[in-house]
Amino acid sequence: MATRDHSRIRWFKVGINEPHLKVPPYRNNLLLSVHKVIEQFLIVDSRERRLSNNWNSPEVLLIARRSSNYAGTRFNRRGQDFKGNVANDVETEQLVYQRGQRGEITSFVQHRGSIPIFWYQDMGSVPQKPPIELGHRDPWYQATGEHFKGLIGRYGSPIIAFNLVKKHSPGESDLGFEYKMAIEYLNQFLDEKIDWRWTDIAKLRKSGQFGDDFNDECRQVARHVGISSSKKKQNGLVRVNCVDCLDRTNLTQVNIGLVALQDQLGGVFSHPDKSSLKIVRGHM
Repeated sequence: MATRDHSRIRWFKVGINEPHLKVPPYRNNLLLSVHKVIEQFLIVDSRERRLSNNWNSPEVLLIARRSSNYAGTRFNRRGQDFKGNVANDVETEQLVYQRGQRGEITSFVQHRGSIPIFWYQDMGSVPQKPPIELGHRDPWYQATGEHFKGLIGRYGSPIIAFNLVKKHSPGESDLGFEYKMAIEYLNQFLDEKIDWRWTDIAKLRKSGQFGDDFNDECRQVARHVGISSSKKKQNGLVRVNCVDCLDRTNLTQVNIGLVALQDQLGGVFSHPDKSSLKIVRGHM
């Protein structure tokens, strides 16, 4: 699993010494610790469900961990600070497991966060959606370097920077090209290069190639980093962003997560539940 700096996560700062824990009698230590965390730190956002009605059906637990560094509301927090902390920084982990003494457990982690350069949107300039403006000039991209240094330190390599902003839209395209320049500059000094991807979803939809091309790329990045299990470890991370880290990012992370979920169900369990696999494939 990924190495985490727990001080970054808001819900690790509250209730740490709370004594009231109702832990279910699971024998798998990892699953036990997951349930301890969820019951103890109430700010974590999590969802859990069984994939079918079969008694031994795998269960899915989805956990979102939001960083407390450089946190804020939409438009008021954009980009990064001088330490490389970004707005809308959320780590999402999906766990697939089977109950029981011999039950297997697998994990897949992905990340979303604002584009790690200095930019802002002035709320006082227009009544609705303010224009995107580049901020402090950082010619050596030191803060951006700190951001990716932190990702590599926590998750290993490769880090896949999956950028979804528009390529031909004022403001968004400027943001995207500045981000691209930052990655190209940093890659000069890295042994393990940041894997840069720029997919304009709006353009794909207009061309009628959105489904196949986009799904192929999501499948490619998900399988490039892989999943974690008792037999192997996920290598690196997919980092996704659009402008708000909302709609386009949600769509992309769902697609990537479904690819990983299919691998978690079909590639790890010795007797995967066919009805569970059918549910996942029906969404791909």
